[in-house]
Amino acid sequence: MLSHITDVLTALVDESGRWKKWLAESEKGLPLAEIEAERKEWLVATGCRYIWQKPEALVARNTLYENLKRVGMDPENIVLDRIEHDMDKYFYAFNIVDLNSLL
Repeated sequence: MLSHITDVLTALVDESGRWKKWLAESEKGLPLAEIEAERKEWLVATGCRYIWQKPEALVARNTLYENLKRVGMDPENIVLDRIEHDMDKYFYAFNIVDLNSLL
């Protein structure tokens, strides 16, 4: 069963209208569907934080996770590893690696 997660997230972000605050001057007034593909992808990815817990997003995400599990992947761990990787950049940038051991 396909999750259609990209379509679901795009529709929810579009409905939220929150993506409009990140528009460049040349994009103002355009519907999300008419914005250049790469830029639209960024707007949707950035706007997902506002719709991530909506029922439609949860269903799509759960369907995607189940599909990935069926082919031997661990989606929860993949997401957690990515979060940890992204947080590590900040730990190094602010020189707070191993801060807990110093406290």
